[in-house]
Amino acid sequence: MSIQFNDRLVSIYNRCPLRFQLEFKQASDFAIMQIPKQMDDYIDQYLAITSIHEDQTLSLMDLKEDGWYSNQCIGSKPLNVCFPRIMRHDQTIHAYVIVYSFYPRLEIQSQLQCMYYVVKTQGFIIGELKIIYLNEDYIYNGKMFKPSFMFRTADYMSDRGGNAFTPIRSILNLKWTKSRLKGMKALIDVSLLEPIKCSHAHFCPFRERCSSKRRVDADTSLSNAWKCDKRRLQAWLNQARYPYYFIDFEWTQLLMPWCKGQHFINDFVFEYALIKLDEDGSTTSKTYITTGSSNKALFVSLIERLGNEGTIFAFNAKGAEMMQLRRFASWYPTYHEKVCKIMDRMLSIDVPLLGHMIYHENRKGAYGLKQVASEIGFDGYTTLDLNDGLQAVATYRQYIHHHDKSARKSLEQYCYMDVSSMVALLKWYHHQAYMK
Repeated sequence: MSIQFNDRLVSIYNRCPLRFQLEFKQASDFAIMQIPKQMDDYIDQYLAITSIHEDQTLSLMDLKEDGWYSNQCIGSKPLNVCFPRIMRHDQTIHAYVIVYSFYPRLEIQSQLQCMYYVVKTQGFIIGELKIIYLNEDYIYNGKMFKPSFMFRTADYMSDRGGNAFTPIRSILNLKWTKSRLKGMKALIDVSLLEPIKCSHAHFCPFRERCSSKRRVDADTSLSNAWKCDKRRLQAWLNQARYPYYFIDFEWTQLLMPWCKGQHFINDFVFEYALIKLDEDGSTTSKTYITTGSSNKALFVSLIERLGNEGTIFAFNAKGAEMMQLRRFASWYPTYHEKVCKIMDRMLSIDVPLLGHMIYHENRKGAYGLKQVASEIGFDGYTTLDLNDGLQAVATYRQYIHHHDKSARKSLEQYCYMDVSSMVALLKWYHHQAYMK
């Protein structure tokens, strides 16, 4: 029997082979968010093209010459690939990927590679392979719909390390896709893998099945459907050393670099909040907001305030704070050693939740800081003007132009409340781990 894969499954396989197995054997109703119809129409208008759409899977030779196709599935055994925009001119293929995001993502790299595979294996030549990024002015949930675009060739793709960008020509090769197709085939008829590490805990529809074995010994005595594996939670807490530091960054994503050393589509950290908790229970707090085109002074002040000892807590530290610190060190090598020592002291305060040391039966592995904080009795957010990170970014963009004191106060309060909720969360861990 001929097995057909698609580029979405290739992307899933890259992230989690177990998730690929489950998707292939018992497909879920989980779907990646689609581009809104209005945005689709605007893209056609922007590119000045008239789209043709065929519902069935086609080969490249089936495409009418010089006619644009939108969201067209192209088959090339054993891989079916969806091309968001594709046009054939003789033996040359032009294709565009529409990225519903402000930054390069792993699945986009995977999709580009799959597109390259189809074009090359069918004997065609790639003309233009480009990406359309939506910029921060796009309002996707408002009444007004006046999006703006940054139209760029896909010369850079993130390697997810936070500080290195790989030219797209170096990732496009047939061996890349062939090796993944071979690995995918090998997984179909074998027993389900035992996961080593879940790489997208908040979004996987199979999260419960994947993690069930790690929860069988958990204590079920906690109220409100919370359960705790005290032994594992105690072992995690014993890693920490006083003084404790709690940090949180706020940042915006910029399409074009603001200062030397930045790259195309970089994050720009504009604020941090810091709380230091000593063993005697005393606390000190600091915040910092930058208004210039460089955030060097922001990071330097943070490095100085973190000192040389004690554990540093952050929520999803590897995906946020550590990534930003690593990027700063790549811009300013003289701070590389200090940054490395700081990262060695960091712990992600959400690990007990994602690792099911303490968990909620109804949450299915999804734990946002604000939601958990409210469930454990922390109500600090209720008095704030800002409710989420997107509002903070919008407020900051206004603040850098007008330097409004009330806007600055709102930014400081919001970021400070995030670190305060982490303090409350750690204390809650201790209570659950050691209560009789």
